[in-house]
Amino acid sequence: MGFVNTYGEFVKIHGKNMCVSVEGTGDEILSIFPCSGTPSPILKMKALVSFSSKKYTVVTVEGFGSGQSDNPNTVRTVQNIAKDVHSVLQKFGFTQYSIISDIPTVLYSMSYIQNTRTR
Repeated sequence: MGFVNTYGEFVKIHGKNMCVSVEGTGDEILSIFPCSGTPSPILKMKALVSFSSKKYTVVTVEGFGSGQSDNPNTVRTVQNIAKDVHSVLQKFGFTQYSIISDIPTVLYSMSYIQNTRTR
């Protein structure tokens, strides 16, 4: 996909680098939505990912403007963040997955579900 950095890999989304971590080899996919206001969602969720990746494939996305991802060139709306995460999951070929989010990112998750119900 992209070049490897210290704790994830970069994926080009809309011409910008987004940092993504994929761990585990399970048949079921868990997608961890970007943690709002967290300097590094990948590092914040490391314990959960380590535990979950024994059974699942776990995808953690650092949204634009957080962690090692580039700063955004678009306004950070709920809809834009959900589209960015969907673009990442598509790049990896993931079509069915469960979403995990913390309290602030529930809005992103809800928007994502509403806009991608047929997937």
